[in-house]
Amino acid sequence: MKRNFIFATLVCAAASVFFSTSLHAQTSTYNFIQLGAGDLAAVQKDTKLWTVAGTQIKNAAVLGKAGKVSATHPIESYAASLMADGKELEATKGLKFVTYIHNSNDCKIVGAGKLIFDPTNKEVNKKALSLYGSNLAIVLPNLKKGMKISATFMSQTSTQKRYLTSYNLDAGHTFVEPVSATVHTTAEGTVAQDGAVWLVSTNGLYVYDITLKDADGNLITTYINLQQTETSKDNRIYDLSGRYVGTDFNVLEHGVYILQGRKILK
Repeated sequence: MKRNFIFATLVCAAASVFFSTSLHAQTSTYNFIQLGAGDLAAVQKDTKLWTVAGTQIKNAAVLGKAGKVSATHPIESYAASLMADGKELEATKGLKFVTYIHNSNDCKIVGAGKLIFDPTNKEVNKKALSLYGSNLAIVLPNLKKGMKISATFMSQTSTQKRYLTSYNLDAGHTFVEPVSATVHTTAEGTVAQDGAVWLVSTNGLYVYDITLKDADGNLITTYINLQQTETSKDNRIYDLSGRYVGTDFNVLEHGVYILQGRKILK
């Protein structure tokens, strides 16, 4: 599997207003700075899958399964969604997680305690989804060629420049080692081929958000489980919660809908 990197733009950590909750909610597909009330209640209830210790919320069970990535066994077939109390977390809905070893193209399980949310920490830099170790992959399945992805992250240590690497993003846009380990980094890239994109930690780091845009640069505010290109699926219409509502606008009530990743008002 060819390794692709994407271009990184450094953002000063001192610009705390950029990382405010309200701004992330408006501009990102995924915001890991906070968890909704439903997610918080679910992880607190589900003690088999989650451990709550102080301000930290950690996965208590292993995730994913082992296997070799290939054309017939893509990475998403080994990765797992984040679940709590019988349902997928809203904060990561559509994402999957697994350990990915690039040199051998192998997947392994994610160990307990490797994924950490910390939404109430008083230290703003720690309010994030922590990937606590190397080779931890965030998988975004079923994307389309030409879509745009960006992710904001920072190393968990001030002495090592840790970052995310990426796969299935166009060469020429690179995730690279940041200039400093103490600044937030926003990395951007374009989906090279239809299918999954995965972002992999070089070691422990904080991930603050992930943003998806269509090929025209329009923000996708709700993740839709995009399928491989078929004409019959191009006309599928969804409501703002990501629920499929049909293919005919004429029979729908007035409101805002999503078609091909774009918001459309009827």
